[in-house]
Amino acid sequence: MTQMTASGRFMMRNNWKQQLHPFLLRFVRCMASIALVFVLLSGSTRLSHATESTLQKLEEARSRRQETQGQLNEIQQDIDNLNSNRDALEEDLDDLNNQLHVVSENIASLSEQITEKQRVIEETQAALDEATAVKDAQYEMMKLRVQFIYEKQQYVMTDMLMQSGSITDFLNQSSYIEAMSAYDREMLTQYRQAEEQIAFQKAQLEAEMQELQAMQEEQSAQQDRFFDMVVITSENIAMYGDEIALAEAEAEMKRQELAIQQAEIAELEAKIREEQGISDEARRGVWRDYGDLSFSDYDVYLLANIIYCEAGNQPYEGQVAVGAVVINRLRSSRFSQNTIEDVIRAPYQFSPVSSGRFDLALARNDATDACYRAARDAMGGYSPVGNCVFFRTPVPGLEGIVIGGHVFY
Repeated sequence: MTQMTASGRFMMRNNWKQQLHPFLLRFVRCMASIALVFVLLSGSTRLSHATESTLQKLEEARSRRQETQGQLNEIQQDIDNLNSNRDALEEDLDDLNNQLHVVSENIASLSEQITEKQRVIEETQAALDEATAVKDAQYEMMKLRVQFIYEKQQYVMTDMLMQSGSITDFLNQSSYIEAMSAYDREMLTQYRQAEEQIAFQKAQLEAEMQELQAMQEEQSAQQDRFFDMVVITSENIAMYGDEIALAEAEAEMKRQELAIQQAEIAELEAKIREEQGISDEARRGVWRDYGDLSFSDYDVYLLANIIYCEAGNQPYEGQVAVGAVVINRLRSSRFSQNTIEDVIRAPYQFSPVSSGRFDLALARNDATDACYRAARDAMGGYSPVGNCVFFRTPVPGLEGIVIGGHVFY
């Protein structure tokens, strides 16, 4: 029963080749993810000046971290399953080794029994040969006496009659001859029975010998089967070990990836705090009046197109609010920028500028009439967001004025 259980479990767990391919795919994907994170992190020194989509980047970073953590949890679950399967195989291997030991002991015991049985058979054969020789000798002696009496019967009878002193003596001698003949026949019968008994014992011993040999052959075959299963189970344990090592290496890379992502998140969070500090500082700083500002048609053209790139799909109030952020930076002493173009093209402030989308919009003049109207309203002093100098996609934890898909602060 134990042998069948070990064999059955081995067949159920012999799927390491099917499992290895997904591990390799995840390993490659993991390497690609880490490479991407390093690329992102290599530009992290510039994020300390970024303002355009810091919170959006933070949310994306948190999402990536959550995804990576989920992947790590999945890998760890795979490792736990692999360890569980390997532990079960190791239990099977111990069981198989114990059975192999028992079978080996049985074979050794049977070998001793066969050797002893062979010795007893040889002794029995010697006794049988001796009994046969005694029987044959007795038979030959009896034949000689019978032959002598038959051939010399008249002479023997005459000699007995002449030597007998009386009829009684003669009769006694005749009875003695008959007794001797009866004794010979009795001894021959006993010797034959002894020979038959020894022959029967020998036949029994030989049958027992054949039974022992058959048992030994069966145990030897079972030993071979157990040995093969031990080898196969050991190989599968080693293969599970390889899979576990690969999964653990993948898990370690995921942990490193998480550490990198956590560092990126910490930097983005610091950047948000920096932006909020700048916003607070700007509120406390000196602000120029709208009347001190003057704008050209080119400024309107620039502001309308940045509004289009940042809020072209937002409600009108949201478009004016984006324009107001640009004007507020121009008015605030916290930002050392003197023109609309200086504000828009400040390093890493507006993502459409960094991506090239803004210049493309300028080349095609993509701004809509609503964007131009919003630009002029913002330049004229209309600000639905007060003195806010930042905006981005809303995320939990950020307080500000929400208009459409942006929060202004």
